[in-house]
Amino acid sequence: MPLKVLLSNVGNPDHRQDPGRPLYGTRSGYWVEVADIEAASKACRDYIAENDLGGGNWPHAEVRDVETDEVVGHISYNGRFWEKEPSAPAPGM
Repeated sequence: MPLKVLLSNVGNPDHRQDPGRPLYGTRSGYWVEVADIEAASKACRDYIAENDLGGGNWPHAEVRDVETDEVVGHISYNGRFWEKEPSAPAPGM
């Protein structure tokens, strides 16, 4: 299943950076198509390394199915994939 992952970063307020903006001089907020979860994780780890990001700069990369555009999970700072939890049924269902 082809996937896409959102690569972005934010300022870390612990370092007096603006959390509402990406770090100066970085490209942020763009999608990269990948073959699978392993490739999504590698794309994230490469992006983190290339931009010298810390954990406070990483907003958990969203991963989507290319064909349906459905969110399937996200990648955390350490490269781990977290599968999207199923939605809970509405009360009374």
